[in-house]
Amino acid sequence: MPSGQNPLAVEIVKALEGIDPPHVYRAARCPLLIVSGERYGLEELMPAEVLEAFAAYRRAVGSRLKAVAAQNAHAELVTLPTTREVHREAPDAVARLVVERLGRDGHARL
Repeated sequence: MPSGQNPLAVEIVKALEGIDPPHVYRAARCPLLIVSGERYGLEELMPAEVLEAFAAYRRAVGSRLKAVAAQNAHAELVTLPTTREVHREAPDAVARLVVERLGRDGHARL
């Protein structure tokens, strides 16, 4: 491990390597709200020559999430005008989405 790396962070990254969120979302058998940001948040830091490829990547991610929502009646996709840090940039909007989908009895309604 390179000097200065947090061993816990390295373990977390290793654990996440095999996770395929769309596969997990497709398999959901309970109400699933997928909240996605429309921007990644690093575009302004990228060299111009990779922006087009990155935009294509973002479109592909969006298409995969839309397909999941179309394939699983339990899943709903909502996009917000944020980066991938939706919960930090729009906590009120995320909370509103969750509350709107909960009935008075606390059971989700999608």
